[in-house]
Amino acid sequence: MGDAEDPFLFCVANLISAATGFPPSSALNLAAGALHGAVWGTALYIVSAAAGALATLLATRLLLRDCTLRRLGRHASKVAALDRAIAKEGALSIVVLLRLSPAMPLVLASALLAFTQVSLGPYTAGTVVGLLPFSAVYCYAGAAGAEVAADAASGAAGAHEEGPVPRWLILGAGVIATLLATWKVGRVAG
Repeated sequence: MGDAEDPFLFCVANLISAATGFPPSSALNLAAGALHGAVWGTALYIVSAAAGALATLLATRLLLRDCTLRRLGRHASKVAALDRAIAKEGALSIVVLLRLSPAMPLVLASALLAFTQVSLGPYTAGTVVGLLPFSAVYCYAGAAGAEVAADAASGAAGAHEEGPVPRWLILGAGVIATLLATWKVGRVAG
């Protein structure tokens, strides 16, 4: 097994990606499937991404919270609305919806949630549940792509006709999750 296929090294790289936003998590999500298969890749991706998201939440909450809240200025009301939504609707559902939203990058959502009252249990559970659907699809696409590339290299091109879930379905689910998260937060804030 080469370094690129080492599950531990992959998890470290993905944890850094989830905590910092670089490299983009979608690239590592696809790589997880290509390197480790759809099921194992999904598990590795979700565990390491959740650990990176937790690291961002804790670092922001413990080290950057006061400084950043002072600089938010007019946007502080949006953070307060998110906090009210968490109090009213429950942290788990809000975190899941934020994680399902393609409009909200993982690191940004983690930092935003650090300014709220979300506790670590619902935050971590919501992150895992919210990351699962898209992560599984991306890992499946990575695994399918690796299989097609291997078939093409061996001369067996066209052996696999079945592709990943259609992109429009993924996009539609993401748009619905974004609208639900926006509606829930807006309903509580308004």
